[in-house]
Amino acid sequence: MFCVNSIEGALKEIGATGRVDLASRTVSVEFEDNMINLGQIKEVIEDQGYDVV
Repeated sequence: MFCVNSIEGALKEIGATGRVDLASRTVSVEFEDNMINLGQIKEVIEDQGYDVV
């Protein structure tokens, strides 16, 4: 569960809401595109040690 908390927490810090699905190895992210861009989301996830594909 640590990876879930680290990713969801990091996304929350930049103003996004993330839901990690361990079974499918995916993250669903909700965000305001006028405040956050996809590059920032990718960077936050990669900073937690995970690949974004």
